[in-house]
Amino acid sequence: MAILTQPTSARGTSKFSLFEEQTADASTAGQTERPQLSTKARNRPVLMTSSTAIQSISDVGSTPSGAKDLQQAQNGKGKRNTRGAVKQVSFQKQEKEEAIQAPTAQACHKTSRGGSQSAKRQIGASCGSDRTEQNAAPNKGRQRRNSSNFNKAQVPQHPPVFEEPLKESKYLEFLLREKYQLFENDHQQKLRKEALKRLEQVANGWALEMAVKKGANEEEEKARPQIEVIVFGSYLLNVHSAETDVDVILVFRQKFVSQKEFLLGFVKLVQSLPDFSDLLSISQAKVPIIKVYCGDTQFDLLFASMEEPKNVHQMIRQANVTNSEQFKKLNEASQSSLLGRIACQNILNNVPSEQTFQLVLRAVRFWALQRGIYSINLGYLGGVTLAVMVAKICQDYPDLSAACTLYKFFETYAESSWREPVQM
Repeated sequence: MAILTQPTSARGTSKFSLFEEQTADASTAGQTERPQLSTKARNRPVLMTSSTAIQSISDVGSTPSGAKDLQQAQNGKGKRNTRGAVKQVSFQKQEKEEAIQAPTAQACHKTSRGGSQSAKRQIGASCGSDRTEQNAAPNKGRQRRNSSNFNKAQVPQHPPVFEEPLKESKYLEFLLREKYQLFENDHQQKLRKEALKRLEQVANGWALEMAVKKGANEEEEKARPQIEVIVFGSYLLNVHSAETDVDVILVFRQKFVSQKEFLLGFVKLVQSLPDFSDLLSISQAKVPIIKVYCGDTQFDLLFASMEEPKNVHQMIRQANVTNSEQFKKLNEASQSSLLGRIACQNILNNVPSEQTFQLVLRAVRFWALQRGIYSINLGYLGGVTLAVMVAKICQDYPDLSAACTLYKFFETYAESSWREPVQM
């Protein structure tokens, strides 16, 4: 894998690329070695970054377009094993190629006597392409049958080049939304909201039952909500997909529900319901968590308690909430649970553009998932960690588009010494 390279295109212009994979075709003879990007080149304005980065991020191979194969066949480059493409060369082109074959044969004869090594390699590549065409002759029938598929629309091997960053950002969003399906559709959003509403209904009913057991007036308690549902993580940051779980904090009334009762009584209730499944209670963790599915939606449930749960929204909207008296009155379990929501809220409040931040974070999360390095439990970077790293780049470069911000993310952290923490 070449990191931060500066390849030279066929037109002679230099375009930046990120994490471009070294394929088997790229290692064949006739191609020059790609130099490492110098310090001077890194200071140039960023251009053509996201499409190459996402192609590498996805690890999805693609096939060159038919027009490119035809052009390579005409120029004598690459594999000339597509008879359908060679047949489309005009008669004038054929005469021109026949005229070039004679000097090429003479050059091969002269080179066999002696000459520079570079000349031998160039002539060898040209002669090799002729041998490829001769070897393709026995397969004429099979290639003629496949020529009908030659002009079908195919995904280009190399992504398109954009001179305008805004168009490049739109292409990045198109890849994440249409090709890799990293956005929820309307039906999936509806199912997720219904599952969240069902969870709130079950938790509120159980909290009411606990309040009545402890001597509260049932009619009075029915008139007031017993819990507050607080979401955080990727769902709050709006970078979730259909397969992503929803991080939820259930805030109960402090005098009626304790954390122990939540981990025992609520778990027992959920296990008895038919629309909940695959429950896993991790009660020994520093922040106890309950993992459960409601339909096809997975929830990670955390516990918190306050004197009045409805005041939690007002509290977490404060600028310096962790130093407020209201937050300090909470027990340790509730503080630990609410810190996740407070961190996500602070990130959204401090990025210059939420849309740019969300698009870049989606791409970075996808890149980490494709390479198996997205897991806080296994010691890799987690969701909040990546969010802070992306938010820092957005703060340092507030005027860049999403595509250029994605480039700056990899460029900055690839050269970081990691001696200083990433802080917003």
